[in-house]
Amino acid sequence: MKNIKNELKRIRQEINHHNYRYYIKDDPEISDQEYDQLFRTLQTIESQHPELIIPSSPTQRVGAQPLKGFNTISHRIPMLSLENAMNAEELSEFD
Repeated sequence: MKNIKNELKRIRQEINHHNYRYYIKDDPEISDQEYDQLFRTLQTIESQHPELIIPSSPTQRVGAQPLKGFNTISHRIPMLSLENAMNAEELSEFD
């Protein structure tokens, strides 16, 4: 279990680093496809070990820190996304 916790920590830190590079610095280091694969790896591990999901995990939030000045709002209807659909089958699942 310790190895899984360490791997989750490493992946979360790596995703946070890439979020910063992409959203804040506008200077990504990896392709969108590489990022999506990293994120899916995190999702898979967390789905196998839901007891290890933490509120600050990249899977528990959208994007990066919002810029100062934006207000927080609640949506009555969930805001859905394509969740990085990579092929026609995934797009059909969304639809």
